Amino acid sequence: MSGSWTGELPINGFTATTATVEQLLSLAKEQVGIKEDPMGTNGGPKVDLYNGGRKEAWCAASLAWLFRQIGAQLPGDKIPSPGPNGWNKMHSVTSVEKYFRDLNAFFTEPQPGDMIIYNTSGDPDLVNSSKHIGLVSEVNGDIIRTIEFNWGDQVSKTQQDVKNGMMIKDDGSIYKSKYSIIGYARRPLPYS
Repeated sequence: MSGSWTGELPINGFTATTATVEQLLSLAKEQVGIKEDPMGTNGGPKVDLYNGGRKEAWCAASLAWLFRQIGAQLPGDKIPSPGPNGWNKMHSVTSVEKYFRDLNAFFTEPQPGDMIIYNTSGDPDLVNSSKHIGLVSEVNGDIIRTIEFNWGDQVSKTQQDVKNGMMIKDDGSIYKSKYSIIGYARRPLPYS
């Protein structure tokens, strides 16, 4: 499956769209700096838009919101997103991973616009491990840049050396990531 698909008919369960990777990344970059309010609550005016007002982890809900905003709804996403007591499969990292694996849209090599899925627990049982999801914004060899929602209770940019498992902060300091990358979920979008 190519990241540059522009067909009119659904491909492997994905509906056609005119949205582009550039639109997705532009909207994601506009979100950088948004924080929970108050911090540590999984809520706040903007966060509540992402997660439908549920006070739960919002990394996956935010990505479903991004794709919805550009007209490229993820498979299994409910519109409108259910309220505080509802359930939306695309608000669960495990469900996103399963859907994309089932659609043969899960990869080991990243492209801009991919959703990056991490194992956050260190548990080798990848099916039941704790997970986080972000958005790949740039790939340069082994270095990838991402936009992470609910990363330290806010939307943040990261830079990672995926070969060595190192995170690179904006100030240039480097530290070993406690997260391991499971793979990349790809929603087919044209690049321009």
